[in-house]
Amino acid sequence: MRIPPILFVLALIGCSGDAGDKNDDTAGGTDVTYEPGCITVDGGGGYANLADAVTLAAEGSVIELCDGTWEEAVVVDKSVTIRGSAGTGSFLNGPGSDVPLTITGAGVTVENLTLESPRTAIVLDGATDASLVNITVAAAGSGGVSATDATATIDGLVLVQPAAGGVQVAGGEIAIANGDFQYPASYG
Repeated sequence: MRIPPILFVLALIGCSGDAGDKNDDTAGGTDVTYEPGCITVDGGGGYANLADAVTLAAEGSVIELCDGTWEEAVVVDKSVTIRGSAGTGSFLNGPGSDVPLTITGAGVTVENLTLESPRTAIVLDGATDASLVNITVAAAGSGGVSATDATATIDGLVLVQPAAGGVQVAGGEIAIANGDFQYPASYG
């Protein structure tokens, strides 16, 4: 049987795909396609959104961001490393009134990232053994970091004029080294 040329081309197109086009059938039997981009997980893939990369990453994975800006509210609930670009920078901005980065998992590491938010830039909610390294909060309508019942190490945190304050801790233990808190209006 001879296949018409147009059907052959359509079959090829249907089988090809960008490395970032990943289908995830774990969402209740529904296929979800993730938009391709430059965020990698363990050196592979290529995703447009950090939240997608976190969803697909396995425990212990390294998520690498390219230079760029993402408008997202990301929740990290598993042990992964999120590493921003060493180039011109990786920026995560909270859309609307959303917090750009919420960490709830154990063993999460975030490195080399600049955040902006109309509210708090980073929330550690029950996170354990979190590590924030070389983080800049360029603007925060509220505070830079809010930690509730969390344990974390923060090294190299730069807070540029947070409207309310720097780091607020309500239970848990947060160790801060090499911080640069520039003009917090309230607490340091």
